[in-house]
Amino acid sequence: MTKVFISWTGRLGRKLAECLKNEMFKYGDLEPWISSEDITSGSPWFQETSDNLNQSNYGVVCLTPGASKRPWINFEIGWLYGKLENCKLITFGEEISNPLACLQKRDGFRRETWDELLQEMLPERRKEEIDIWLNDKFPKLQSLFDNFSKSPYKYYCNLDKQFSEIHNAMDRLKKNTSAQKNVLFQKIITKSYADLINYSNNLKSTYSIPASEYSKYLIHLQELFYPHLVVQAIALVDVEEEFWKLPTGKKISNTSNENNERIFVFTKPEDFQSYYKILQEHSRKYKVYGMSYARLSNILGENYTKDFSVITISHDEKNNSSILAMYDNELLEQKNISFVANTQKINEYQKQFDLLINSDFLVEISCQDTSEQEIMEISDRIFSGLTQYKRKWVEMSEYIDVVDYDEHEEKHEYYQEMTKKMIGICQKHSSETKDPLDVLELGAGTGIFTMKVVNSLRNLRKIDAIEVDWHCFKLLKIKKRELRAYSQDIEVNLYHKDSRDYNPPGQFDYIFSAFADHHIKKADKEIYFENVKKNLKHGGLMIVGDEFLREHDSDNREEKEQALNAYHNHIIQKALEKEEGILATLEQQALDSGLRELGDFKVSCSEYEKLLKEAGFKFTREKIGPLDIDDIGGVYVYKAWIPK
Repeated sequence: MTKVFISWTGRLGRKLAECLKNEMFKYGDLEPWISSEDITSGSPWFQETSDNLNQSNYGVVCLTPGASKRPWINFEIGWLYGKLENCKLITFGEEISNPLACLQKRDGFRRETWDELLQEMLPERRKEEIDIWLNDKFPKLQSLFDNFSKSPYKYYCNLDKQFSEIHNAMDRLKKNTSAQKNVLFQKIITKSYADLINYSNNLKSTYSIPASEYSKYLIHLQELFYPHLVVQAIALVDVEEEFWKLPTGKKISNTSNENNERIFVFTKPEDFQSYYKILQEHSRKYKVYGMSYARLSNILGENYTKDFSVITISHDEKNNSSILAMYDNELLEQKNISFVANTQKINEYQKQFDLLINSDFLVEISCQDTSEQEIMEISDRIFSGLTQYKRKWVEMSEYIDVVDYDEHEEKHEYYQEMTKKMIGICQKHSSETKDPLDVLELGAGTGIFTMKVVNSLRNLRKIDAIEVDWHCFKLLKIKKRELRAYSQDIEVNLYHKDSRDYNPPGQFDYIFSAFADHHIKKADKEIYFENVKKNLKHGGLMIVGDEFLREHDSDNREEKEQALNAYHNHIIQKALEKEEGILATLEQQALDSGLRELGDFKVSCSEYEKLLKEAGFKFTREKIGPLDIDDIGGVYVYKAWIPK
């Protein structure tokens, strides 16, 4: 028997060695041995390896990239060459340096290498027989070669190759005459290599490097995987990232995929204005948005108000890879950028980015030429003015099932009485004139109240209904068919617009708002009421039916939450008493949205009336219910007008 000791290192080296043992060398009287399969269970591995090194007739060493710098494979090569003349170094892309470069090596990728090797090992076999054997076996070895370009083996090979290059670089450093003479130079060099080791210590799913290196790594990834790399990022300009005005920023832009999305966040209007031309340049390559730091904090909260990027490469659905990059300030010595491969963490931040990209206060930067005046106007939109709803026009449907809402909201406690009172005020006020009425409904929702108005006002000529939520608006449009069927004489106009600032054509005798005013933030009420006044005819009325909280300190979070719970729990209890489970669920969703300040911003009567007065309205109010309880708030109807 001809014993063949097969030496290997690394996962890919092991696969190659096992293929040699079980396929290529399972021929004639060859008896191959490899440590991964042939060490007896429970035996001392070093002793068995030593024994087989001593007993072998041939040594075959598989050298994958970086393998020649591994200590154990060098140990085995030294032993084999010290004992045998027949030690063969087979390279699979490895570049060998001294002292191994002095030894003969063969290219493992070539079929001829194995032909020559088998003929040498088995001289009694005819060349034709070996050719037949190789025709069957070499393709099985060859099939492993594809792994050199696939993950994770490509990664293993690259790491080993880098390790080899670091080893060579350190050898060169030892010969550096400046370092030999200068102790400060020595300390700086050794510290830099120590830092490299620290980056890898305790590595699990996070890898950290100095923050200043982030742009270099980002550009590297964008160049390497263009055009398949997509970056979704939040950039706190001049807070963490100060490179946007430098050539680095331009290089990031030039290497970006057109599907990239980056939200540039600024603390001051003047910073945004000074950066505008840079943002515009970036917008020519990918999607760019502007936002204020205060708004970012308001939406995402303290934990997520930071720079982060979700970086994804996707050639197809089966080959996706994502990583999260974010700044880490926990280490006192330096500020780091951490690359996180944990899927749960990536998904967590992806959700935050998705929330932001479709949410408030986001302004898209156009690549078109922009005047100084237009830049100022864009700046005003970012740092002041109305809360911007999601660009997908989602509001109530974000936290409530609007189909259930449409089917069950009329069963809401006090809703029927409220809408009856609202329409009654309109009927009484308009009874002295037979003129046709033009009505505007703000926040029409799914059209529940719109239908009531059309069915109740006999001299109605036109009703315009405005709704911002796209899902509600779809249901509202379906109801338009019913409205037309009821009366073809009534003009019905539906607008998928924002009630706070949209002005439909003309002015109106009556402006209604049913269960809608509490969806408008207190900070936006001033602009909203000014818009109401623009749309209201002289002598007209604004009629509001809505839910109000008990009196409380709105700046006291605990009091606010107690007031919300008191009102909504009362409505939930009423729904449960009627065995209206879906209605109770809808009310619980409304309570949750109020507690999270997500689309539901109920106030007390005194707060609302203060805002009405500041807007110049006179008003009266009437409580609809509950009439027997005074300390939970309730449903009220307001009649408001502008005095002569």
